[in-house]
Amino acid sequence: MQLVSGGELFDRILDKGVYTEKDASRVIKQVLQAVSYLHQNSIVHRDLKPENLLFFNTDENAKIMVSDFGLSKTPEHGVMSTACGTPGYVAPEVLAQKPYSKAVDCWSIGVIAYILLCGYPPFFEENETRLFSKIMRAEYAFHSPFWDDISESAKDFVRNMMEKNPLKRFTTEQALRHPWIAADTAKDLDIYPSVCEQMEKNFAKSRWKQAINAATAINHMKRMSLSEPSPSPLCLPGVTAEAPTQNQQEPIVPHPDKNDPLDPNGNLVVSHHVTRGDPENCLCYGNCQRLSSSHSSSRKVLLKLLSIRVITVGRGVAQSLTSVLLPVFCVAVWRWWPRGQNPRCSRVSVWSCDRLRPPHAGETASPPALTLTPVLK
Repeated sequence: MQLVSGGELFDRILDKGVYTEKDASRVIKQVLQAVSYLHQNSIVHRDLKPENLLFFNTDENAKIMVSDFGLSKTPEHGVMSTACGTPGYVAPEVLAQKPYSKAVDCWSIGVIAYILLCGYPPFFEENETRLFSKIMRAEYAFHSPFWDDISESAKDFVRNMMEKNPLKRFTTEQALRHPWIAADTAKDLDIYPSVCEQMEKNFAKSRWKQAINAATAINHMKRMSLSEPSPSPLCLPGVTAEAPTQNQQEPIVPHPDKNDPLDPNGNLVVSHHVTRGDPENCLCYGNCQRLSSSHSSSRKVLLKLLSIRVITVGRGVAQSLTSVLLPVFCVAVWRWWPRGQNPRCSRVSVWSCDRLRPPHAGETASPPALTLTPVLK
């Protein structure tokens, strides 16, 4: 075990003051080398994301360490089927509930590279269903002005890493040979202002929000597993991931008017007079991709989780009170209920505590010890 004290990747970038495309290339190269070593040893991480990339120490040239192997796995026959990962970084084939391979790690590295170059994620939706739908279609773009100063070599690298078809996607070895990594094609232009502004908007630290996102992802994965269980890879020794058809590979891209305003993600901006709640008239239905995190959406999810917690606690309290008060109530009924006045009770079995009532006429006193005996009236 090693102590990693250099902090998270985003924190280091925000503290640098100067940040270039070359810096992003060096970070991705170290990540590729680490993941390549894992793949050579038949280990798939399955949860690569910026939060799991830590610096070894506080030195300026400290190396990148890959952390959090809670979802890592050694695949049987090179194929896995369990739906797992982090929303926004998970590969399309995982969401499609198809058998997948180590190529899912390369997709996640492509997403990380995209974020390091512009500061915002390629897929971002307030609605979980629309988010996963965009990922499955590999629907992303290089939006202006955020990508205007980024080299074509960097864009080509991202395209090859975020290839929808896992059979055509770059492996770690191919990625390490790409000119943006191996050669000197990365620009040395400072992109710190735009990248850090977007990072602060989209990746603000909020522990409770991270917990909610994790819970949402776990619940979604459970629903996917319950709705359509995937076959075990142990039963499929010859299974390989199939390439999608031509229709599946073509992403659905909206065609807005040239005069319509666009947000940084290339989607139409909704004006205030648009009727809310109408899917056909709302310009942002299915296409709106916001960069700033929505407090209202997070608040709704938080309130929902809190309500579930309150209901659970309430049920526990009710059960505890019932288990304590029910015997006391039965004893009280037995003690104070007039005898012989209610014929309906003649067949009811109740518990009595002879020590709690005085003896009747012609009856001896109860022994000192308390005894609970079932009595049929």
